Amino acid sequence: MTRTEKALNAGAIASSFAPWLGGPISGVLSGMSQSRKFDRAAEILRGLADRMAEFESDVSQNYVKTEDFEDLLEQTLRRGAEQRSVEIRKLYRNLLARAIKNPSDAYDDQIELLRVLEQMNVRHMVMLDALDQLPPPNAHLNMMGSPLQTLCERTGLSAVEIELALEKLNDLRVTKLNNLNMMMTGAAAQDLRHSITTLGRRLVEYVRDPD
Repeated sequence: MTRTEKALNAGAIASSFAPWLGGPISGVLSGMSQSRKFDRAAEILRGLADRMAEFESDVSQNYVKTEDFEDLLEQTLRRGAEQRSVEIRKLYRNLLARAIKNPSDAYDDQIELLRVLEQMNVRHMVMLDALDQLPPPNAHLNMMGSPLQTLCERTGLSAVEIELALEKLNDLRVTKLNNLNMMMTGAAAQDLRHSITTLGRRLVEYVRDPD
């Protein structure tokens, strides 16, 4: 794809947004170079266009004109374009949608979430979703259990895969669960939401698909 073609493609993608959002997006997207990364960034933006189709807000319109949003948009697209996983790229899309719809959120907090997300893969997100699940109504019927047993059942991952994923999540300060093999009541083993840190909870809120 030539530079001219990329510029035209960027303009076409930007035109799918409301005029107030298309301008900033066109400027950032047209500056990207490598074709594969351009295509990935374009995919994120097409998904974002779907998310924003019915959204209108004067506050958000003013926000997308700011330097903070321009920087967040550029960093998100560049990081997202490096991601080979479609599922992870969707999380970058959701992060942008959340930022636009909640323009009062602090830029530094958004960048921190972006840096954490950059170091995560699909397995980490599967683990985070499993930790965030509500216990089933019959959890109290199980006499004993362990966090590892619960996570194996919810994720389908092996014990080794779970341990490695959790080690990374703990390092990122997204979770705080260290003893996977501790035996406890069945109800306690089924409710692991407390192991998600404040940062982890913030990340979940930002990137969870509203659908």
